[in-house]
Amino acid sequence: MAKFLSTADVAITLKQIINEAVGNFFMVNPLLKIPRDCIEALQEARHRGVKLQILFSRARISLLDQQLLNLLGVANLYQTFPHPNRCCFNEQQMVIISQNPYQMLQRQAGISGLLVDSIKDFTHFQEVVADTYARIKQAKRVFLGDLLGLDGSEKSGVILPQKDAFQNS
Repeated sequence: MAKFLSTADVAITLKQIINEAVGNFFMVNPLLKIPRDCIEALQEARHRGVKLQILFSRARISLLDQQLLNLLGVANLYQTFPHPNRCCFNEQQMVIISQNPYQMLQRQAGISGLLVDSIKDFTHFQEVVADTYARIKQAKRVFLGDLLGLDGSEKSGVILPQKDAFQNS
C-alpha cells in the first residue's frame, strides 16, 4: 500500500530513490528544475552509470539550473504536454508529489507526497511508468543548448512544445 509522506520525508525518500537507482532515474515535472538538495545524489548516480531522464512541459531555465544540468553531465531531456503531477522514480520506488487544487489541504494535513512501491503497489506503479514511457515516445527531445540563447544567457519567456512534435508518425 502506498505511504503518505511529509515534506521532510519527501526529500529524504527522493535521495534514497536516487541512491538506489540502477539503470534509470526519471523526473517528471512541469518545470525544468533540478532539486537543489539532490544534486550530490544525482551526480553519484550518473557516475554509477544511471541514466537521468527528465520530462518537463515548460522550460524557462535559470542560469543556476543550466549550471546544475551541466554539472550533472548527460541527461535525456524531453519536452512534453503538461501533466498534473510531479514524480520521481527508479526501477523499484516512486515519489508522487501532487499539483492539484487540493494541495493546500494536503499541506495543512502534513501530506506532501506519496511513496509507491513497484511490488506492493504494482498496478499504480506500472500505470505511472507506462504513462511516462508514452510521454517520452511522443515528446520532443531537446538539448540544453536549445533552451539557451546563443550567448549562453537564459531565454526569456516560456517555451511551449509544438503540436506537431507530439503527433504519432
